[in-house]
Amino acid sequence: MMKRGQIMGQIFIMVVAALVFILVIMYGYRAIKSFIARSDETSLIDFKTELESSIDIIKTDFGSRQQAKFVLPKKYTEVCILSTAEGLNPSSPPPLYNSAWKTRTENVFLVPKQETPIWVDDVEVAGGNYWGCFNIVNGRLNLWLEGKGDRVIVSA
Repeated sequence: MMKRGQIMGQIFIMVVAALVFILVIMYGYRAIKSFIARSDETSLIDFKTELESSIDIIKTDFGSRQQAKFVLPKKYTEVCILSTAEGLNPSSPPPLYNSAWKTRTENVFLVPKQETPIWVDDVEVAGGNYWGCFNIVNGRLNLWLEGKGDRVIVSA
């Protein structure tokens, strides 16, 4: 038969074990959440770098047309690109896009809005449009890039 002190000791040990278990689960959840967030950040940086690189490579090759494929986090559903060409008339993009473009801080936008601004030089949307939006399907974006010698025309 157990004495009263032994029963209290067992209860104390079980409470401490339960607390340790809960703390380990909480730490694991936070670590996994952090890894996922870093993975999304890395994917965005890769997208920005690949987009800039693709545009720089093809822009000097006049008349060349190439399909570029990009991988993005699945939470993004659309990418909108504003032309950097001079003289194009802003045909009613959302005000956020217009103000960011005028300050030359951002001309590539993801939906939902990304935290890191993306600016790509020498880009124009097909059809002489000031801006265009392209669908991202299952984290994949396919764009056609056409070199014009000094700029790139982007289309879906």
